[in-house]
Amino acid sequence: MYSKTLTFHGQRRSFAVEPVAASGWELRVEHDSIIVRRAHYSDWHRVERAVDALEREMRDLEARGWRPTDEVGVSDTQSTNR
Repeated sequence: MYSKTLTFHGQRRSFAVEPVAASGWELRVEHDSIIVRRAHYSDWHRVERAVDALEREMRDLEARGWRPTDEVGVSDTQSTNR
């Protein structure tokens, strides 16, 4: 549903939000393939706020020199109307 990976001098940070069956969505943040943050949300509005926070974190990283990889993706199912 939402994923973005940033790299900087061989380091890698990945940010993802994915649907979890019928129970909601999982947010996951990885540093060099190690999960450093994982959260489960059942309320779409909380997912939106969490994604906003991820995007602020990514903008901060990009301002410090981190760059997106080709593994960027947002599916057509992302909507604020849930």
